[in-house]
Formats: sequence, C-alpha cells, structure tokens
Amino acid sequence: MKKVLLSVLAAAALAACGSVPTDPAKQGAYYAEQSQAALAKGNLLEGIRNLTIAISRPGGAEQMRLALEKDRSTHNKLIEGLHQDIQLVSTAESVQREYEFLSKIAAARLLSQAEQADLEARFENIVRTGNETGLIPFVINGEIDSIKALSNEKQMQIVYDRTLTSYKNKNFTARDMQALVAYARKSGYDSALLADFKKQLPSLNVRSTELLQVALADPGFAERRKAQLNVNAHLSVKNSDRLFADDVLTQLSRDIHGVTWLPASQGGALELIVERVRDSEKEIPAQSRTVTYSYSQVDTLSAVLLMPKNASYQFDLKTGGAELDYGYVVSTWRDGKKLSENVVRGKLGGEFKKCENPRVVNVFGGVSSAEFMANDDMRAACTNQEAVSIDSLRAQVLEKISAEVLSVPEISEVHGMSL
Repeated sequence: MKKVLLSVLAAAALAACGSVPTDPAKQGAYYAEQSQAALAKGNLLEGIRNLTIAISRPGGAEQMRLALEKDRSTHNKLIEGLHQDIQLVSTAESVQREYEFLSKIAAARLLSQAEQADLEARFENIVRTGNETGLIPFVINGEIDSIKALSNEKQMQIVYDRTLTSYKNKNFTARDMQALVAYARKSGYDSALLADFKKQLPSLNVRSTELLQVALADPGFAERRKAQLNVNAHLSVKNSDRLFADDVLTQLSRDIHGVTWLPASQGGALELIVERVRDSEKEIPAQSRTVTYSYSQVDTLSAVLLMPKNASYQFDLKTGGAELDYGYVVSTWRDGKKLSENVVRGKLGGEFKKCENPRVVNVFGGVSSAEFMANDDMRAACTNQEAVSIDSLRAQVLEKISAEVLSVPEISEVHGMSL
C-alpha cells in the first residue's frame, strides 16, 4: 500500500512540473514569463524567485529586460518586489546572498543606473542599521571584507566589539580566529587596535587549534596558553577488575581532550577515582513465537488489496533483553585534598521485541512476503525493535562515567579549550 501511495505522489509531482522545459536553452524564457506573470498578479516575492532563476539561464535576462521595457507596470512591480526582498535579510549569510543577487541584477541590466544605485543604497542602509542595532549580528570572519556597507571604521568597530563579546562566551561556535587576528594586525604592530586585542586575549577562550594564529599577534600569550591547555591526571578504579579499569581509561581517552593520563600518581597532578558500589546484571533469555492474524483481523483496506480471500497473516516475534543496575562514585583529589565527589547511578536496558519474516499464508498453503503492517496490534508490538545486550549496556555505563568526569571543572575547562 505504501508503494502504491508513493507512486501516486510521484506521478502528481511529475505532472506539476511537467510544463518546465527540459532544454536548458528554453528555461530562461520560461522562468522570465513566470516572473512577469507573478509580478503582474502582485505576487512580488514569487516573481523575484522566478526572476532569480531566469537570469541564471541562457536568454532569461534578455527576455526579462525586453519585457520590462515594454511594460512599465511590471517594471515598477519588480522594483517594489526587490525592495521587499532586501527587507527580508536577517543574517550575515543572507546579506552575502543578497549582495550576490543584486550584482546579478546589475549585470542583467534590468534597471536604470539610478534605480540600481537607489536599490543598493537602500540595501546598504538596511545592513548598517542591522549591524548597529544587533538585529544582524555580524562578527569578523573571512567574508566580512566583502560587505561594502560595513567598510567604514564606525561599522567595523561595532563588528569588532561584538566579535570579542561573542568569543568570551564559551558556547559560541562561529569562531574564525584567523580572520580576527588578521583584522587586529592590519593597522600595524604599534596600533591601538592590536594592543587592545592582546589585552583582551585572556578572556577570549583561546583554543589549542587557534594557538598558531594567536602567536602571530602575541607569541608570549600563545606559549603561556599552551601550557594551560593540559591537565596531568591519574586514574584509579576501585572494586572492579583490570579489564573494566582499562575500558574506563580507554573511554576517557577517547572522549576527553587536553588531559594527559599518567601511569602512576604524581605530586600536583589531579587524582581521579572511580569506585564501583553497585553492579547487577540480568539477561532475559531470547524467545521466538509465531503470531497469526486471520483475514478479518487485518486492516480492511490492506486485506482487500494485498491478500487473497481468507488468507492469514503471520510474522515471527522475537523477545529478549538485558538489564543493568549500576552505581559509581566519581571523586577528584589533588595532593590529598578532595576537590569533588559525585554519584553516577541508575538502571539501563529492559525487554526488546523484534518482528521478522512477515508473510501472507494462502488457505491452500502458498506463502508470500508481506511488505505491510497487518493492524494496530502489530504496529504496537513492533515499534521497539532495537536489541538490548549486556555489552551495549556496559558501553552505556562507560559513557555515563565519562560524562561525569567531563563535568569536573578542571577537566571540562581544558577539554573545551582543546576542541
């Protein structure tokens, strides 16, 4: 039934777009006509969307230009639509796209020089206002120099200040330290801008991957920061076997950056203790049984369309599972002084159900594969089909221990700066 529905939808989609020429040479004219029709009806943004496609196809710009020369009303509606379009920009990315679009409009020569200049002036005013109010929160990156409206000192000072404020937030991810350092250095080594940037560096959450760029502005800070981006720590696992201890260390090494795990305790190093206080495992034996539905128990439409009269529907229902009740105390120490202690505890796992080999069984003995769910009862039984094993639950416990270790302030600090 699902395949039938998909086929119907696909046919409808093809019918809807069947009027679009397959020949690229004719598509420019097609979209130009669609743009004119939409503009004439007052569907301005739809007209702009079709215009965007038209001027990117052979002959589209020329046909659109000729049409606008003949019909002043459509010409005026195009300008009105372009004004609406530039009002919609709300992000730095959309500003960049709009600049590119306006360049294409200029290259297509759809407007007079005065009209084009007025449109671009309006757009640049929107960009500057968005920057000043923060509605378009520009930050320094590799593309900022291409935004003409921000090229003056006043606008870039706003962008620079916003960038530094953003970098002081540890959760800010759109960082481009290379571009920021280049901006800070462009006025020379004795500039007030570079001096201010170097003063701000300690609060900018500089990461290990940014040190090479920062060294171009302040080599001394980069060297000091490199020493800060590592913690020496020793792991002790209590009330457990050697294999589990090795698994914990492997998990921590994979998940956590910026920590050097020492083979033995060392003065001044962080001592991490993971103590097992509860570990109860239970496996639910796997079982399998055949579930049968009569013709009358199958959804009526599926039965009529997909099953012979009076046939039955069958599938194999496998059940099983595993449970793990765990508890661990995670504590950190330095030079005999406890820094933190937290408990990681809970229950994982449970029973799983897996449905296999759905089939239609004819009254005369023939069997065919079924590619549909029989009814709501089957759907309810087959919703959770992910198998549960003791090994997978043990892996989840390791992940929870690792997450708790990562919450330790001394470790989370270097981890965040090492990404």
